[in-house]
Amino acid sequence: MVKKLPIRVRMKEVIEALMDGKKTWTDLKNLKVPEKTLDRILKDYLIYWGLVRKEDEYYVWYDQARVFQSRDDYDLAIEHSRKLIPTLRSMLNASEVYKPQLLSAAEEHLKSYPEIYQKHMEFDKLFNQKIRKLFSKYRDRIKLPGRDFVILDPITIKKEGFLGRLGATETKFKKRDVPYMIDWKGNLTEDQIKEIKELQAILDDKVSIHKEFQLFRELAGDLSVLILRTEMGTPLEGRCSLCPNVMILEKGVKA
Repeated sequence: MVKKLPIRVRMKEVIEALMDGKKTWTDLKNLKVPEKTLDRILKDYLIYWGLVRKEDEYYVWYDQARVFQSRDDYDLAIEHSRKLIPTLRSMLNASEVYKPQLLSAAEEHLKSYPEIYQKHMEFDKLFNQKIRKLFSKYRDRIKLPGRDFVILDPITIKKEGFLGRLGATETKFKKRDVPYMIDWKGNLTEDQIKEIKELQAILDDKVSIHKEFQLFRELAGDLSVLILRTEMGTPLEGRCSLCPNVMILEKGVKA
C-alpha cells in the first residue's frame, strides 16, 4: 500500500513547478499528485490566496515580490522570518505553550494576512494558554483507541440445536467505539485530579471539538502555505518588534 503524503509535501511540489514557469493542468498532473488533491491545492489555497492565477489554459504563479536594497538586507529578512517558523507551527499544537516574545512577533507578521490572523485568534481563543498547559501537562495520560488500547465487549450468541431447541452458546467479541481513555494510574493529588477532569470535560464537548477541528483544518492549510513560502525564500510580510532594519521596494510580478 502506497503511503499517503501530507498535503504540504504535495503543495511544495506544485509551488516549485509553478515558480519554474506557467503550467497547464496536464503539466501539473505529471507531478503524480492525485487529481482531487491537486484541485484542492490550486482552488482552496494557491488561487484563493492570490498566489496563482488562471490565464486561459495556464496556471501562473503570481506573487508580491519585494526588491531589497541589498543582498544583506534580504538575508537578514529571510533569516528572521525562518526563525519564526517554529512559532507558526506551534500555533497548531494544542499542547504547545507559547514563548510570549516570539508569539507576539509572529502575530504582528500575521496581521499582514488578515484571514489567517482572524482564524489564528479564533483558534487561540478556543485553545487558550490554560487549556494548552493542561494538554501539555497531561497529554501522556490521554490514550487513543487502536494505538494505545482496544476494548472488546463479549456478546453471547445462542445456537439452535436439534428440532429448533436451544443448543450450545458461542461468545464473540465486538470492538467498543471509545474516542479516548484517561490513564488514572499513579499517585495523583486532588489538584491533579481536578485538572484532569477539567481536561476531560473539554474532550467530551463533541460540538466544540468538531468546530475546533474544522477551524484547525483551515488554519493548518493556510499556515502550511505560508511556512512553505518562507522555507523557499519569501520573507514574511509586514514588520514586528524583532524585525531587522531593512530597506524594501515592493512591486507585483508573475513567473
